[in-house]
Amino acid sequence: MITRRILVTTVVNAMGQEKEIYGRFDAVALAAAGWKLSDSQFRHYKMTEETFAKNATLIKTSEE
Repeated sequence: MITRRILVTTVVNAMGQEKEIYGRFDAVALAAAGWKLSDSQFRHYKMTEETFAKNATLIKTSEE
């Protein structure tokens, strides 16, 4: 089982649109683009190795 804590930040723009950002973010760039921080929290996620392997992007296969 793979577990991970991820920072999830909710931002909102002047038109009321809301979006979530997962992981680190550039607060200055968001403010310049018209987004304001609404909420930020760490969430703890888990998944099986099989689910991870099926959904992840393969970087390299080992050749030993």
